[in-house]
Amino acid sequence: MEFELLGPVGVRHVPITSAQQRSILAVLLLEAGRVVSVDRLVDLLWDGDHMPRRARNVVQVNVSALRRKLGPARCLTHKPPGYVLQVPRPQIDLHHFRAQVTTIRSTATDPGVRARMLRRALDIWQGDPLADADAPGLAPVRRALAEERLAVLEECLAAESHTGLCTQSIAELRVLVAAHPLRERLSALLMLALYRGGRPADALQVFHDTRRALADETGTEPGPELRAVYEQVLRHDPVLEQPGRPAIADRPGWAEPGISR
Repeated sequence: MEFELLGPVGVRHVPITSAQQRSILAVLLLEAGRVVSVDRLVDLLWDGDHMPRRARNVVQVNVSALRRKLGPARCLTHKPPGYVLQVPRPQIDLHHFRAQVTTIRSTATDPGVRARMLRRALDIWQGDPLADADAPGLAPVRRALAEERLAVLEECLAAESHTGLCTQSIAELRVLVAAHPLRERLSALLMLALYRGGRPADALQVFHDTRRALADETGTEPGPELRAVYEQVLRHDPVLEQPGRPAIADRPGWAEPGISR
């Protein structure tokens, strides 16, 4: 991929040192093939309190500099009322990732194969999305992309739970549950991994910790999936020892994050 959004924003072999230019590039890549108006770029780059007096001129200067860096072959052109970046979507790492995941979901029926392929797709990520594009208007997009990655990682871990490999994911799952204490699916996966690793008491503690976090933060009780795993651990249900059982259901799919218009 030539264009990178899944980590620091960049273009292969083209250094983009200006933070504003990186943010503009991120917006144009997210909207690749569509015209982005100058007004939208202004709104995304600055909040009202910090907008420069000549914001539109600042955008135009940065776009001109970005166009020179990208070169004519990159097809960053002016098209009223703004600009459009015409690049093939497969050259953008975000779209390459999504295409891989879509293919995996439609073709990889074996859980082991599915898990390995999802891991390879997740390797496309180089860090937090839009890591160095700090425009205020991109914050919701960063959160949505991070959620998208987490959902695919959950799907990968669920596939691994079908293969008997989930005990190898205990350390990873502990980190994820600590970072996302309200995500019941991650807690259920950790409980399953701990139980299969011979640690039923630890598995039950995960449930109680998650239940307490949900009560404190949202005033709700655990949902049926997490409660079902808890009850199976309590009674040492033999079905939990069967790797092929779909202990944690797959829930594929995401809403593609966009930029509010």
